[in-house]
Parts: sequence; structure tokens; C-alpha cells
Amino acid sequence: MVKDEHFAAEIKKKIGLQVDTAKARLEREIDSLPIDVTYRERKIHDMTLRLDGLYDTVAEIEANIEDARMRKKSVEAEFITMENIYKILEHFNELYDIISDEEKKELISTLVKEIQIYPEGESEMPLKSMKFNFPVYKDGKEVREIFLNNSTNVETVFRLVRKT
Repeated sequence: MVKDEHFAAEIKKKIGLQVDTAKARLEREIDSLPIDVTYRERKIHDMTLRLDGLYDTVAEIEANIEDARMRKKSVEAEFITMENIYKILEHFNELYDIISDEEKKELISTLVKEIQIYPEGESEMPLKSMKFNFPVYKDGKEVREIFLNNSTNVETVFRLVRKT
């Protein structure tokens, strides 16, 4: 129900209607308070304070609604991003071959959060680790960082020869 925009609008309208009704009633009371009533200024002051409290409530509710909208957009954007990343990965080979160097750079920065490299001459393999912007599976576990050291990676070279 909370995700339904109609539901949210109706709740906002009802809350707004209740606050507007209370505001209007207080405004009428302030305006119609007889001049000769005992403690008139104090009563006006007290009613004005209550009216100010209603305005504070309205502002707080509006801020909460805006905050909820922003969080919803953030969640939607993250979902869309994860969905787009999956599509990119699914067609990575075809996509990477046809895009420009600038687009390749942007694509890699979308997928890879951080790359650590060894100082020059410290290792035969320059890459130390990679952090991704999405989970990847390694050794049956979901991880966001892969360490690329010689002890955990195996490199194989082979040669195919056609016998005639």
C-alpha cells in the first residue's frame, strides 16, 4: 500500500485536510474573539502558538514525504543500475568491441570501483586486487573484491597443433 502513489496521495490529503481544518478553526476563533473577553491577548497568543504548531507539523510532514520520495528514487536508481550492469555483463564481448575508447573508460568505471596494483618490479603480475560495484561469485561465495595474487590464481598456456 505504501508504494501505491494513490494511497500516499490520499493519506497526504487526509492529513492535510485535518491540519487545514484545525488551522481554519483556530484562525476563525482568533478573528472572532470578542474585544471585551477576559484575557483576550493571552488567548490570542495561545491560539497563535497552537496555529504555529500546526504549521510546524505541516512542514515536518512535507519534509518526511520529500525524504521518502528521495529514498524511493535512490532505491529505484540502484535497482536500475544493477539491472543495467547485468545487461552489460551479459553482452560484454559484443558491446566492448564496438564502443569508443571514452565509452570503454566509462563502462569500466561503472563496473569497477577500485583497482589496486603492485609497485613496479614487486610482482610479475601488476594487478593486486579489484573491487566491483556489484557482487561477483568466487569460490561459491558472493564477494565485491577479488585478490589477484600468484598463490590463488593459476595461469595456463597451451599450444594446439594440427596433426596431418
